Amino acid sequence: MGGLLMYGLQPGPRLFQERPDVVWTVIASMYLGNLMLLVLIFRSWGLGPHRAHPFPILGPFIVIFSVLGTYTVSYSMLDVWVTLFSGIAGYFMRKFGFP
Repeated sequence: MGGLLMYGLQPGPRLFQERPDVVWTVIASMYLGNLMLLVLIFRSWGLGPHRAHPFPILGPFIVIFSVLGTYTVSYSMLDVWVTLFSGIAGYFMRKFGFP
């Protein structure tokens, strides 16, 4: 929706009447993207979970991107602290068997 607004288009049902070329281009690109993903999935089918990255490598990247994403939404450190606190609380809940 943000992308449509950036190009001066008002999202909604009237978009189909006013700019059908844009709507059908977006729909066609989604179909094309799904087909490309289907090909990628079938090509990487045999890689399986043995190619998964270990958590000591992947964990810091998850934390960094979560904090960056949270901060860039509203540029608020309160949101970052809430995110970090929620992550720590979730870690301990999983560790102690809470669903």
